[in-house]
Amino acid sequence: MKIVFMGTPDFARDSLEAIYNAGHDILAVVTNVDKPKGRGMKMIATPVKEFAIEKNLPVFQPEKVKKNEEFINEIKSLNPDIICVVAYGKILPKEILDIPQYGCVNVHASLLPKYRGAAPIQWSVLNGDKETGVTTMYMDIGMDTGDMILTEKVKIGEDETTGELWNRLSKIGANLLVETLKQIEKGTAPRIPQGDNFTLAPMLDKEMSKIDWQNKSALEIKNLVRGLNPVMGTYSFLDGKKFKFWRVEILPSQAECENKDNGTIIKSDSKDGLYIKVKDGIIKVLEIQAENAKKMNINIDFKEGNMLEPVMNDKFDILVSNPPYIPETEVVDPLVKDNEPNVALFGGNDGLKFFHIILENAPKIMKEKCILAFEHGYNKTQEIEAICKKYFPDANIYTKKDLQGLDRMTFVIRGFKDEK
Repeated sequence: MKIVFMGTPDFARDSLEAIYNAGHDILAVVTNVDKPKGRGMKMIATPVKEFAIEKNLPVFQPEKVKKNEEFINEIKSLNPDIICVVAYGKILPKEILDIPQYGCVNVHASLLPKYRGAAPIQWSVLNGDKETGVTTMYMDIGMDTGDMILTEKVKIGEDETTGELWNRLSKIGANLLVETLKQIEKGTAPRIPQGDNFTLAPMLDKEMSKIDWQNKSALEIKNLVRGLNPVMGTYSFLDGKKFKFWRVEILPSQAECENKDNGTIIKSDSKDGLYIKVKDGIIKVLEIQAENAKKMNINIDFKEGNMLEPVMNDKFDILVSNPPYIPETEVVDPLVKDNEPNVALFGGNDGLKFFHIILENAPKIMKEKCILAFEHGYNKTQEIEAICKKYFPDANIYTKKDLQGLDRMTFVIRGFKDEK
């Protein structure tokens, strides 16, 4: 058959490759415009365009298809038998739908009429569905409302992520499209009306990616993590730092955790990982990523205690500290004082109490070659450097300014080449 193919992501690329390998005549490939990506903002072609170029297929990249007479006339001039649409990303006007002899056929990653819309795979995982599939359908002017042709069902694994399911359905959809074209060409393809009992799969909202440890069940949290992996990802804050959560598992509740608040870190060590209490169980974190860092299998050891006491038997390369450093006599903005506990703000009469405690014990836990870094009040540089010099007399000690040009971070460098 003479085909115009419309699609954009890797999901669509598999379908394009399948019908190309099946021997169909691909008259043209229509895909979204190249977009800048990465730190260098280099223009990147869509996966569909990359395949088309590889096979020397004509490529069209209109910025819009509605009321684009030039583009519509180009498609008319090709006189396709059929137009195949797979995750193109634009709604086609009636003028295009009416061009081909056999109409326009779409591959949709759900069991229609369930999950009409832009994100059917994600919502099937987010909702904890046990089953989904792929549907081919004749397109009409509605959003995923056309008559169905073929469907194929698949089971969703209880730990399967959106990305993993996406890859499976991509292959299934490609094969289903080839079979659909065979039946259309033979005149045996069915037309099955969807009916009115449908659900929607709208685009995802970034606001949904924050984990609600206090109110959500363990299963809801697990499904959220699975459903937003790899797109967006879920996140939460640990000790004030943002982390993305990519894989978790559910563990049964333990008696000793019943009186702890939801969201409490129950356990954290480099061997067993991170455990967080939720309202009906415990979430074990399997894969986590610090903001602006690479993904990592969990290897963070949280210790709860007074200053350095919990780690006095360990040795470290780096120590970073932002202890309470406001003098108790200093007047604090009510917006700050009313929303932060005093223990997180005040560092004794002169604001130096915790620096003395930490630095007195730091030599016992730091390796010979080590780095220490302290945030402190802008007007305490001389005092902080003096305390550091007292306990690390052979180290290089210096202070860096913050973005406002105020002294803010003092560094202690021992055993390394002096590089400020």
